[in-house]
Amino acid sequence: MIGNGMPSNHNNAPRPKPMALSSIDLSLASNASVRRTVPRRERFSRRLIERPGRLALLSNHSFTEIAAGHKDICERRQSMTIRVHPLSADIELARAIARHTRPLPERISGALTWGADEHILTAVAVGWWLWCRAKPLPQRHASDHVLLTTLASVLLPHLLKTHFDQVRPDRRTVRGHLHGIPLSGRALDAFPSGHAVHVGALASAAAVLSPAKRNLAWGLGAVLVSTRVFLLAHWASDVLAGLAIGVALERVIRRLTGFGRQGRSG
Repeated sequence: MIGNGMPSNHNNAPRPKPMALSSIDLSLASNASVRRTVPRRERFSRRLIERPGRLALLSNHSFTEIAAGHKDICERRQSMTIRVHPLSADIELARAIARHTRPLPERISGALTWGADEHILTAVAVGWWLWCRAKPLPQRHASDHVLLTTLASVLLPHLLKTHFDQVRPDRRTVRGHLHGIPLSGRALDAFPSGHAVHVGALASAAAVLSPAKRNLAWGLGAVLVSTRVFLLAHWASDVLAGLAIGVALERVIRRLTGFGRQGRSG
């Protein structure tokens, strides 16, 4: 009712048409809503590997569900650290994986990657060392070197990751998680790849084996480290750096143990 007693036509007035929003507008609106509802430390990195115009859109509810379970996503360590950034080739490769991968290959990669896990490798090295105690001296010597190399390659990545910070690629994708990519480890522990350090060190030690066994070890190692890239747990450069660090570490340990000086083993 209005002042003269006549009914108002306000409710019968034509309503304006809703404004069309582009994909960029929708993604920005979703991210703005996430900023209001999700604490800073729990959000995905703002620097997504997807191009803004091609970003796989999620509803606010879905995006919040993915982000809210991972409290260390944007953590900043209190100690002085060196920030490492991916190469353009790293980003292009990660973008292609996020676009084309599917849940089944990701699950297979997730199972294979356990072959280079520090706990499994340490258990195997300790078991082989114990088994070799009753073996001839050359075999005991080899088991000593492998155990020492394994323990050093397990500890060194943890030490390096306290001084280097790099966001994992799986924290810089939305589309990838829709396609089955899991979340791996701590958000800022991309550099270097610990799995690659383990593989590089043990592959270097395998150089004393016969060609057939050496090539088998190297081929298996290549498969294991490639899973880290395929899972977007690491950038490709993180894996290459880890391999180089592992090889260098094993060569230094050789100088202490004298491993390999007796010639190649069968």
